[in-house]
Amino acid sequence: MRQIAPLTLALLLTAGPAAAQLTSAQKAEIEAVIEGHGPNMDAAMYALDQQVPLAEAIRRLEIQNRDAVRAPEEPGPPPPPPPDSIGAVQRQVAEEPTFAGLWIQHQPTYGVVVAFTRDAAKTLAKYTKDPLFIPFDRPGPSWREVLNTQERLFANFQRFGARPVMGSANVQTGRLGFEVTGDLAAFRAAVKRGEVVVPAYVDITEPPPLRHAAPPPAPPGFVNPVKAFPRMKFRGGGIMTLELRTGRVILGPDGCLRLEGERKSPVIAWPNEAAIDLSHGDVRVFHRMNGNSIRVGGTFALGGSSHMLKDDAEVIDQNPACPGPYLYLTGFSSYAPMEAQQFEQQVKEYAGSHRVSLAQARRVLEAQGERNRQLRAFGSELQAARPDLFGAMYVSEGKATLKLAGEAPRGLIPAGFASDITIERVPRPLAELNAVRGSLLDQIEAAGIDTSVSADVEAGRLYISTENILALSQAAAAGKVVIPDDAQVVTNGSSPVGGYGEDNAEAAYRVLESAPDFAEMRTLIEAVPQPYYGEPPRPVTRASSLDIGRFLLALGFTAADIRKLRAVGVDPVRAWVQQNGAATPENRAVLAEQVVVGEVLSVDPNRVDLKDGARSTVQFRVTETLKGTARPGETVSVRLESGFDPDGQYQQANGEPMMLPGLPGGLKPGDHYLLFLSHGQYANSARHHGMKPVPAMYGLRQEMARIDAGVVQRTYTEPSPGTLAEVRAKIAPVQAAFEKVGVN
Repeated sequence: MRQIAPLTLALLLTAGPAAAQLTSAQKAEIEAVIEGHGPNMDAAMYALDQQVPLAEAIRRLEIQNRDAVRAPEEPGPPPPPPPDSIGAVQRQVAEEPTFAGLWIQHQPTYGVVVAFTRDAAKTLAKYTKDPLFIPFDRPGPSWREVLNTQERLFANFQRFGARPVMGSANVQTGRLGFEVTGDLAAFRAAVKRGEVVVPAYVDITEPPPLRHAAPPPAPPGFVNPVKAFPRMKFRGGGIMTLELRTGRVILGPDGCLRLEGERKSPVIAWPNEAAIDLSHGDVRVFHRMNGNSIRVGGTFALGGSSHMLKDDAEVIDQNPACPGPYLYLTGFSSYAPMEAQQFEQQVKEYAGSHRVSLAQARRVLEAQGERNRQLRAFGSELQAARPDLFGAMYVSEGKATLKLAGEAPRGLIPAGFASDITIERVPRPLAELNAVRGSLLDQIEAAGIDTSVSADVEAGRLYISTENILALSQAAAAGKVVIPDDAQVVTNGSSPVGGYGEDNAEAAYRVLESAPDFAEMRTLIEAVPQPYYGEPPRPVTRASSLDIGRFLLALGFTAADIRKLRAVGVDPVRAWVQQNGAATPENRAVLAEQVVVGEVLSVDPNRVDLKDGARSTVQFRVTETLKGTARPGETVSVRLESGFDPDGQYQQANGEPMMLPGLPGGLKPGDHYLLFLSHGQYANSARHHGMKPVPAMYGLRQEMARIDAGVVQRTYTEPSPGTLAEVRAKIAPVQAAFEKVGVN
């Protein structure tokens, strides 16, 4: 069931009567900006759409951007928007009981219309006399009444089974609309007896009559081979979207209509509007609302929100011969028209980008399309003939990249394809990966855990996604589910306890900005151009120096530290900049307080009581120090966000090893990890979440990476940096520099 999003006070963009046409010179100026993708591209597009000069378009967009939150350039809280900004006026007038809405008017004159249920000019004058804002009397409900009515009626539609799927409000007319797909009888009865009040400004749209009659009967002698045609109890409603993802409906030997290609080809639960069509002497499915028809065995486009049903309570026309679990097909359409439409769009884009005629573009793309079909056919044949070798095949623009789990034997690629196929290696063949995936899913489903498993051919591993990681751990620990060691459990990711708070962050920033050498640090930061995102070095802006200065202070650096380290060839500022897209073990070591190899001593996922935003404490024994002052044999305590909440719910943060037994990549006593540690980052994170850091505790500057047989393994997001010996050699100069200048 779709949920109605709460109505928000939006800026409605209305056009009104058309404006005067642009002169040829004005139009040429606008088109030059668009063709050159200049800095005023948005303004040029607006100018062309509204037929106003470019300068006027720039002025209007500047007005609308007054509320934009820009990066602060100086210490202190960010400046508020100017009092004449649209947002500032909106926040004030919204408190008026008669406020009815606000929208931008583009024609015939540009302005911001502010509506009230009465006395608009008098009320607006209390807040602004700027002629940009236009008062407007709009009798009817206030905006607050609209919101309250929406919430109340939505709850009652739900309560009485009317199934609301879409709601909208028009602030210009003061009308509130609902689209429902369920039965309104119980709701109407409640209205009649006075239990529910529906204001006069509310419009309720019921499912319209089906536009198409039921398909005619099958021709004489044709026997319906379909045993069951399960459908959803309620009409779809809302806007149906289709994906370019394709599917194929098959009629199984059991007489059930299934979606081929999905796991175990699940039985389809069709839209309520669908009907079986046997009138052509074969099996088709017809949509009685939009007229779409697909033939069983043919390729079609799937509804954009098609999904497996966790509960079949709202499926009707079920038959034990075709049981669930069902895949709800939210919509369907023949793929050919969509493919043709997509092709015509590609023709236009190709003609424009290559400056050729549409006919030339069509010939080129038709030839590429034919070559694509030939390559895909070869890929399918190879997959069937060599499942021990085939990994994947990606085809585009008449070329293909073939992924193989091994060396390509002589003659594998026909001579006619040799110039169009590039071969790359993958760790495992697709058939093997899918077999492991299928076995794992069978075990997980038998354990009754709602989990999805995807196969990554490039990495040669499985990714397991679940909201109930504790149940998965318990099943694995009990031997009910055997998870491959190289699989990776993925969750939505938890945040620290307390959540991020803007006020807490601002308070933490004020503390950092009060450092006596903060201004000097910013001067040093701005003195050296830095290469952002692989670009040539450029000066550091005031906004960036403010951000970098806070960060380096949080990590424990001073202005004197930066000066000393730069003198020996190490720059913490550059190390910070390179964390975005150019991070290496050595520049990460610059920012870490300690870089050590640690042996896991204990894992305690129940330490939310420390109230620092983290949930777990992991103790490591230092076996080797690569950078910092820790000594082998010392014990370091690391705080992690993953672990149990006070209510016993387990949370797992992305980028951290599993805290629970039985799961791949979990922390186990005796395992060794490469650790980039920082007390400063841990403390700063705690303060950003309204918590207090605990002395002598560390946080991670970088994901911890397990060390096996002298090799640093890949982490959640990054490949292996190499052997421990290689990492040691890269970090050694950093440690030497810190020791030389006496910076800890």
